[in-house]
Amino acid sequence: MCSDTILRYQAQPVVSLRIETENDALLYNPDTDNSTIINKIGILIWQYLENPHTEEEIYEHLKSRCTGLPHKEEVLQDIHEFIIGLGDEYLCRFDE
Repeated sequence: MCSDTILRYQAQPVVSLRIETENDALLYNPDTDNSTIINKIGILIWQYLENPHTEEEIYEHLKSRCTGLPHKEEVLQDIHEFIIGLGDEYLCRFDE
């Protein structure tokens, strides 16, 4: 993979989101029978990933929806860790 490759991420279509409280939700993949809990920011990201987006686009979306975000580099690192944590079981990945 070249360093200038742009990756886009999209929610796996089979994965369902169930809001548990205003601060967390459950993602469930029926193909693997696995689930994971995500927080309030994770919910915003997950809903945004209905369509493919880059980590930078996710950051811009969060910036438009949230106040008091940490520095951009910290948020981008958190986004990257969120995506890595969900992996292929919950996300589709596309490269350009």
